[in-house]
Amino acid sequence: MTIDKIEKRVGTVRDREIRQTLHAKVLRKFHADPRTRVFDEFGLCTGLTRVDVAVVNGALHGFEIKSDQDNLSRLPSQVCLYSKVLDFSTLVVGESHLDAARSLLPRWWGVIVVTCSKNNTPILKWERRSCHNPSLDPLSVAQLLWRREALLILEAHSLSKGLRAKPRNVLWEILAREIKLNELCWLVRQAIKNRGEWRDEESSFVTPRGVENLQILAQI
Repeated sequence: MTIDKIEKRVGTVRDREIRQTLHAKVLRKFHADPRTRVFDEFGLCTGLTRVDVAVVNGALHGFEIKSDQDNLSRLPSQVCLYSKVLDFSTLVVGESHLDAARSLLPRWWGVIVVTCSKNNTPILKWERRSCHNPSLDPLSVAQLLWRREALLILEAHSLSKGLRAKPRNVLWEILAREIKLNELCWLVRQAIKNRGEWRDEESSFVTPRGVENLQILAQI
């Protein structure tokens, strides 16, 4: 779902305005950093879920928006899936849901509280900063890679013999088993940042320069 199609409201503030404020205020420095990519609706766990906004640089940080007009029924399952993949997670939550949300979040999650100004614009205020996720799942991290990216990394690590025709789930399993988690996370972030403009693997591509960069990075 694109930003302009979201019409939910926080008081009289629409969800898309919360997202716009998040980008303009909280994430402004990341948009200005050429080493960072910022994505809306970033797919996780082979498309089982999408985090509202993802920031990819030296870490993968996800921001999930829950307005006062939302309910929190999906939050427990989102917390479970996000916690497999994201280095840092932050809930951007309407004030009316704050107490309930606190009871559903792990301690390492950050919280930004959304209130409404007198002129009906969102005000975003940090209640607590996120800490590093202690429970990343290597397979879920590997699943962020497109098949050709996974194969390039396996080739660079001399792990691709007999795998060129294998499905992506086999490649992911080998990456998760054979590459140390810290290195795998780093390689996955580099692969994501080297992609062109994209929504999914089928509709986009890794640019030639991106492929070259990934091959070099995988060999460092």
